[in-house]
Amino acid sequence: RTPATPPGTPADPTPAADQAGGVGAAVPVRRAAAPALAVVSDDFWLTYLPTGLARGGGGTIGPYPGVEGRWARWSAAHDHVEVRVEHGAVAAGWARYRERFAVRDARPITVRGRPAVVGEHPGGGRVLVWLERAGTGVWIKVSDSLAGELLTIATSARAPVGD
Repeated sequence: RTPATPPGTPADPTPAADQAGGVGAAVPVRRAAAPALAVVSDDFWLTYLPTGLARGGGGTIGPYPGVEGRWARWSAAHDHVEVRVEHGAVAAGWARYRERFAVRDARPITVRGRPAVVGEHPGGGRVLVWLERAGTGVWIKVSDSLAGELLTIATSARAPVGD
């Protein structure tokens, strides 16, 4: 880790990206100049976001039957990162939560020691989905321009339970 690398961020994201089946292998990786704190909800935040992104949206998800949560979006020009944290019966287990999302060219990976799937979002960009813990699921979508950052953003996630 270099002094400019945020805490909890791998010093070199290339091996991790290669392990994820080439997620962003052809996209250069940008580094934040200083640690970031990007809060999605009171029980989930990110410690890394690519430089230049600003919070541009967010709010409440639900409550719908079996799901509630929060979402947040950061963007700049054509770059964007969107994160959803969902709680409830919909995220009771990995198999059920995984079925909730359409992921094209899905590849199973592990994020923060948990099963995950990464691939193309049907609306464009890249998406990574995982079950943070029973009852809490996470979905991170990035624009194609930030595909090389997806795994680094996901591994920077923090939650008070399980970290």
